[in-house]
Amino acid sequence: MKPVSQSPIHDKNARLIGWLLEELEDPFAFFPIRSVGRSLRQLLEETNEGFLQRQGPHGVARKYWDVPSELLHEEIGLLLGAAFVLAQATLTQTISMLSRIRHLTGTATSLPEAKTAILTLEATFHDRTKLSHLAVIDLAANFFKHHHEWPEDWSVQASKGQQTRTIQNCTMLGMSPREVTLNLYAAMHALGSSGSDVEIIQACIQEWRGRLARRLYQELGISDPADDCL
Repeated sequence: MKPVSQSPIHDKNARLIGWLLEELEDPFAFFPIRSVGRSLRQLLEETNEGFLQRQGPHGVARKYWDVPSELLHEEIGLLLGAAFVLAQATLTQTISMLSRIRHLTGTATSLPEAKTAILTLEATFHDRTKLSHLAVIDLAANFFKHHHEWPEDWSVQASKGQQTRTIQNCTMLGMSPREVTLNLYAAMHALGSSGSDVEIIQACIQEWRGRLARRLYQELGISDPADDCL
């Protein structure tokens, strides 16, 4: 990749920045992750089918669930949680790449420094809560990893610092204490999924990274490979 003549970036950094931008939207980087997502989706569909078979055609009130039903329901939550944590790792990688680009370009881009601001840049949003879909993914992963550390009744008064904001946002999404699987389903619904389609999580991140790349190519005055395909 060659920077165009009006590039505001010093020549010694242009090659590294170009590589980072290509890596940001490289579809090959997502192939293994999307493959894991397909495997998780298949496991979710099989587990959910087993759960529904035990529920019968009319369903069973929660207090009458047998032990296998409870275990299958919990397994669904673990699979959903695994999908969100995997996606959070991709988000963390993306933020690290953007931070590096920001460091190399200084004031030449509009990249913010704070993680919360980065997750709104070029993002799509959940209509009801106005949370970005990236923030929903990050929130669901943090809930799955850390909810055991929270107050049992999710009391904001008893929580601390960032934990308070996370609890408040979880509540906004319709989550509640002591319920993992349904809470993660709420996060899936906020992303526009009916429940088992966990591939939508990584697809959301991949599309976001593509939009970020388009924005940064333009801001930095670097020729965009996508233009060559037009």
